[in-house]
Amino acid sequence: MLRRLAVVMVAAAGFVACNGTPTASSKWSDPTTIQYYPGLHVDISRMTKTASGVFYRDSIIGTGTAAIRPGDQVVVHYTLWLPDGTLIDNNQGQALGPFALTNANVIQGWVDGLPGAVQGTTRQLVIPPPLAYGSVGSGTTIPGNASLVFLVTVDRVIPASGDVVATQGR
Repeated sequence: MLRRLAVVMVAAAGFVACNGTPTASSKWSDPTTIQYYPGLHVDISRMTKTASGVFYRDSIIGTGTAAIRPGDQVVVHYTLWLPDGTLIDNNQGQALGPFALTNANVIQGWVDGLPGAVQGTTRQLVIPPPLAYGSVGSGTTIPGNASLVFLVTVDRVIPASGDVVATQGR
């Protein structure tokens, strides 16, 4: 009887898991309740929250004169981690850009989280799933319902008005 009960419980758990219960990464869906890997130095209580739900904090405040606005062209260096400290991507040595800060080029979390930064700023972003890759995730490296932790350094800002701002020395 005990063995049959165990088989039924395992089968029921498998059935529930296949029918819409949260994925294993759902523990990462709410940035305010995540137990972040300590080496990421994420402290949500010290971060600013945008209207859309992106959290950000500048660890280095740049000296540029033009603050990023959606639609501006930017050149950045970035590193991406999952909340458990798993390194997903690092463009170390290779700048990304220039690209327009729009939904056509980057995830919504960048469009919402980078405005206001200036050349030379290093900004930590914590982006909730709806503003990143949602319930689907991305490839085999970013699971569904995962908040993402980015460290972005702004190397260059080219305002949509066409005024060029000097490149950060790298």
